[in-house]
Amino acid sequence: MTDEPKIDGLERATRRYPAYLFFLKASYWAPVFFLYFNSLLSLSDVLLLESIYYIGVVCLEVPTGYLADRIGPRRVLIGSSVAQMVACTAFVSSGHFVTLALGQILLALGMSLSSGSDTAYHYSVVRALDRADEYPAREGRASRALFLSQASSALVGGAVAIVDLRLAYAFTILSSAIAAVISFHFVDIPAGDKSAESVWRQLSSCLQHARHPRLAWLLAFYIFITVVNHIPHEFYQPFLADLVTASHMSLQAPLGAGIHTALTMVVAGIAANYTIRLRDRLGSSFGLLLAAVIQTSIIAAMALNPSPVIAFVVLLRSVPRGLMMAPLNAEIVPLIAEGRRATYLSLQSLLGRLAFGAVLVALSRTFVSEAIAEPLETAMVWAAVGLILLTVALPISARKADTP
Repeated sequence: MTDEPKIDGLERATRRYPAYLFFLKASYWAPVFFLYFNSLLSLSDVLLLESIYYIGVVCLEVPTGYLADRIGPRRVLIGSSVAQMVACTAFVSSGHFVTLALGQILLALGMSLSSGSDTAYHYSVVRALDRADEYPAREGRASRALFLSQASSALVGGAVAIVDLRLAYAFTILSSAIAAVISFHFVDIPAGDKSAESVWRQLSSCLQHARHPRLAWLLAFYIFITVVNHIPHEFYQPFLADLVTASHMSLQAPLGAGIHTALTMVVAGIAANYTIRLRDRLGSSFGLLLAAVIQTSIIAAMALNPSPVIAFVVLLRSVPRGLMMAPLNAEIVPLIAEGRRATYLSLQSLLGRLAFGAVLVALSRTFVSEAIAEPLETAMVWAAVGLILLTVALPISARKADTP
């Protein structure tokens, strides 16, 4: 990779990667998806529909990560954008449960294709330029682009959804098309040895990585934080709608959710700007635990005090993600062998999504009322227990072990 054209291609890829994330992650539907589904289905069916997405990821997450390691991540990233386009087309084409479930599966495909593959590609490009030491800061900038994307798309999506909730999905189709064009012009990074390992041996090798004490703790943390990060995300839309109704406000629910989500992502983007400095000051472990404490506290506030004041607290719901993304990736990725990174990151993501999918199924079958207070209270207890267990297990992660 020393020839000048290749170097130029790598340089362009590093510059365009934040833009790719911006357009791929521009989820205009995010502030209204629960409202849209709930306008067509019961609360129980909406939770079941969401669980279909997470169960779909279970079937797709690891195979797509393995695919990226075998054929190279660029083609997989293109496929992610296309799958997301088709998924949103399914959402706007019909209100029937089966069609919406198909859209959830396609959305799971799009998400799983980029999950792990994008991070692995970014690290491979930076390392190919002999700038691996710049990766944490570059990943931090990529995180800011992601949050800026989600902030602006939430504001626009909430506004256009006042006219028609389906317009939010139409805007996402356009943004996904732009992401597909950007990824098409990415430079190819050579894949690992295609004949080296079967998918099962690859998975076995990744599980061997997870036996490393530090990686084991980080994996447990990732699974926990995936679940608790998604609890406020799933319930904030009906939570805000209830507050608007109780307060007799004239603000329409889609716009209110869009404004709230935009402000949430702006706050998270600000947090991401300081994440590496916070890690350097507190240390990686305590910085990650701080993110977990913040999210657990937000769930508790939503469960115990459903008042307009808590709407401001919920603005912090993406701060934990902003604080943890770059430090977590910067610590995990260098510990994983070349040719296994996308598979490992996909396996990690799969376990997190599988855990949350199981939580959603449990909640959808446990509570029969339309009130959201009960599932939030249950989630609060689970989150507190998980946080205590992670803290108790922290000393184990400091044990010496050879880098896998």
